[in-house]
Amino acid sequence: MIDVAHLKVLYKGTNLVVVAMDGNNQIVPIAFGICKGETGPCWSWWMSVLKECIGDNPNLLFISDRNVAIALAEEKEFPLAFHA
Repeated sequence: MIDVAHLKVLYKGTNLVVVAMDGNNQIVPIAFGICKGETGPCWSWWMSVLKECIGDNPNLLFISDRNVAIALAEEKEFPLAFHA
Protein backbone atom coordinates (compact mmCIF):
# COMPACT_ATOMS: atom_id res chain seq x y z
CA MET A 1 0.00 0.00 0.00
CA ILE A 2 1.23 3.47 -0.85
CA ASP A 3 0.11 6.48 1.14
CA VAL A 4 1.14 9.98 2.17
CA ALA A 5 0.99 12.12 5.29
CA HIS A 6 1.41 15.87 5.05
CA LEU A 7 3.93 17.24 7.54
CA LYS A 8 2.82 20.58 8.98
CA VAL A 9 4.71 21.40 12.17
CA LEU A 10 8.51 21.34 12.44
CA TYR A 11 9.33 19.73 9.09
CA LYS A 12 7.21 20.85 6.17
CA GLY A 13 6.68 18.49 3.27
CA THR A 14 5.09 15.16 2.48
CA ASN A 15 5.94 11.78 3.98
CA LEU A 16 5.66 9.05 1.32
CA VAL A 17 5.16 5.56 2.75
CA VAL A 18 5.12 2.01 1.37
CA VAL A 19 3.92 -0.86 3.56
CA ALA A 20 3.29 -4.56 2.94
CA MET A 21 1.41 -7.37 4.64
CA ASP A 22 3.43 -10.37 5.78
CA GLY A 23 2.40 -14.03 6.10
CA ASN A 24 0.89 -13.37 9.54
CA ASN A 25 -1.32 -10.56 8.20
CA GLN A 26 0.83 -7.97 9.98
CA ILE A 27 1.61 -4.64 8.32
CA VAL A 28 5.33 -4.19 7.75
CA PRO A 29 6.90 -0.86 6.73
CA ILE A 30 8.98 -1.23 3.57
CA ALA A 31 10.17 2.32 2.89
CA PHE A 32 9.46 5.94 3.63
CA GLY A 33 10.73 9.22 2.27
CA ILE A 34 10.11 12.92 2.65
CA CYS A 35 9.74 15.27 -0.29
CA LYS A 36 8.43 18.78 -0.94
CA GLY A 37 4.94 17.77 -2.00
CA GLU A 38 2.66 15.20 -3.57
CA THR A 39 3.71 16.03 -7.13
CA GLY A 40 4.54 14.04 -10.25
CA PRO A 41 8.32 14.58 -9.98
CA CYS A 42 8.29 13.56 -6.29
CA TRP A 43 6.38 10.37 -7.04
CA SER A 44 8.66 9.56 -9.99
CA TRP A 45 11.72 10.01 -7.79
CA TRP A 46 10.16 7.92 -5.01
CA MET A 47 9.19 5.06 -7.32
CA SER A 48 12.66 4.99 -8.91
CA VAL A 49 14.28 4.74 -5.46
CA LEU A 50 11.80 2.02 -4.46
CA LYS A 51 12.56 0.09 -7.66
CA GLU A 52 16.30 0.19 -6.86
CA CYS A 53 15.51 -1.40 -3.48
CA ILE A 54 12.95 -4.07 -4.38
CA GLY A 55 13.28 -4.55 -8.15
CA ASP A 56 10.46 -5.04 -10.65
CA ASN A 57 8.73 -8.24 -9.61
CA PRO A 58 5.67 -9.41 -11.62
CA ASN A 59 4.02 -10.49 -8.34
CA LEU A 60 3.82 -6.96 -6.91
CA LEU A 61 0.48 -5.30 -6.21
CA PHE A 62 0.28 -1.57 -5.53
CA ILE A 63 -2.76 -0.19 -3.72
CA SER A 64 -3.09 3.58 -3.57
CA ASP A 65 -5.62 6.36 -3.81
CA ARG A 66 -6.67 7.73 -7.18
CA ASN A 67 -3.83 10.24 -7.42
CA VAL A 68 -2.88 10.40 -11.09
CA ALA A 69 0.78 11.17 -10.30
CA ILE A 70 1.07 7.94 -8.26
CA ALA A 71 -0.49 5.86 -11.03
CA LEU A 72 1.78 7.32 -13.72
CA ALA A 73 4.92 6.80 -11.63
CA GLU A 74 3.89 3.21 -10.79
CA GLU A 75 3.24 2.34 -14.42
CA LYS A 76 6.55 3.85 -15.53
CA GLU A 77 8.78 2.23 -12.89
CA PHE A 78 6.86 -1.03 -12.30
CA PRO A 79 5.28 -2.05 -15.63
CA LEU A 80 4.97 -5.71 -14.54
CA ALA A 81 3.11 -4.95 -11.29
CA PHE A 82 -0.62 -4.96 -10.70
CA HIS A 83 -2.20 -1.64 -9.75
CA ALA A 84 -5.35 -1.12 -7.68
